[in-house]
Amino acid sequence: MRINPRLFFYEAYLSLRRNFVMTLVAIIQVAISLLMIGSVYFLVYDSRQIIRALEREVEINVYLEDSISDELFNKYKNEIELWDEVEKVEYRSKEDAYEYLKGMVSEDVLEIIDPESLPVSFAISLNDPKKVEIVANRFKDGNIFDLAEKEEEGLEDHWKWINDLIYGKTYVRNFFKVTNTISILTLLIILILFISSIVLIYNTIRLSTIARRKEIEVMKLVGASNWYVRWPFIIEGIIQGIIGSLIAIVIIFIINISFFKRMENLFNGFFPLPLNLAITGSNPIQLQVFLALLIIGILVGALGSMIALRKFIEI
Repeated sequence: MRINPRLFFYEAYLSLRRNFVMTLVAIIQVAISLLMIGSVYFLVYDSRQIIRALEREVEINVYLEDSISDELFNKYKNEIELWDEVEKVEYRSKEDAYEYLKGMVSEDVLEIIDPESLPVSFAISLNDPKKVEIVANRFKDGNIFDLAEKEEEGLEDHWKWINDLIYGKTYVRNFFKVTNTISILTLLIILILFISSIVLIYNTIRLSTIARRKEIEVMKLVGASNWYVRWPFIIEGIIQGIIGSLIAIVIIFIINISFFKRMENLFNGFFPLPLNLAITGSNPIQLQVFLALLIIGILVGALGSMIALRKFIEI
């Protein structure tokens, strides 16, 4: 049978008109499913950015003895900066430590603190904050320098110049447990929503196909090939997917303007550095998400139609 694309589109159009109620149900299902997926994705993306911002705040503070020599001080700094896990090593003088305390304690407490009594320190920021304990253990075990270098330069007792080491051991462990749990849960939520959307759309298209099984049987009896039967239904599913995804995109856009943007501005006010959030960040992902929703709507509509037709296409 000769393939005529215009005929396929015309048959799909007639089917959409004849089965208006089922078509409307399918479009609503697509719109609701993609609306949930899109909205949850924006929430998940922003949540992950906030978690990453909190992770970047994790650092190791190495407090040094005042009597440490400049030579050993520079060796500490140079050695630590070479570690693969380390992003930045910041030296904090006594004055820096006092300024830092100003934002942490009340004026009454500051009055009894002598800046000269505060220790100098290194503030170590990591490329991967989850490796904080690995780095911290090097200081605890005294394995900062290579053993051969220690013997050569007389640095066997270099660890004694470390006054204290603070990185919030219990806090860090609990924090990463929480962030890992949140990441797993959010991924599961997106996966469940995606699967449920496919199931809902499949069931809707399957009901439409069952209602039209006689039409399919007649087309097969007059010699229509399997793909000749499929194409009008696939086009119908794609049209439903496009309309449903466009509805979801418009609703999500309105929600973003009225809710998510305000929420992101509020979060940005809580952090000293700007967050790369979904809408207000330096690389907003709004357009990419909308394009992805449109593609998902098309694919789900087409695949749902093909799967629903499998039972009725073989006579």
